[in-house]
Amino acid sequence: MFLDDLGLILGEYRGRLNHRGAPGTGDIFYKFLHDHLYSARKVVRVSITPVNDETRGFDELPPNSFDKNDRKFLAVALVSSATVCNAVDTDWHEHSAFIAALGVTVNQICPEHGCAVQMV
Repeated sequence: MFLDDLGLILGEYRGRLNHRGAPGTGDIFYKFLHDHLYSARKVVRVSITPVNDETRGFDELPPNSFDKNDRKFLAVALVSSATVCNAVDTDWHEHSAFIAALGVTVNQICPEHGCAVQMV
């Protein structure tokens, strides 16, 4: 798992999920991150740089119209060369040309919800 070293991604999860691992799948995922945050074998932290530019959000990204809340995930994927695994967030499908132009790979794990299986 790749996270930003500023804690932005973990903070977003913290606001929506329960680190006790219940009641749902997302909570189990967050508990895993929470429990392994300092295990370099399981969680890698990378540096991204927020910028006060509404068209970018992060220094690592060019101007874009991508969802502002998802830009941190995209910046981390870009910096780390990590594959993004997306379940049902349609933004990752709708902006597939932009994401592919950056060289970021997205694995759509729930293609039955209208997203392509994989894009590069």
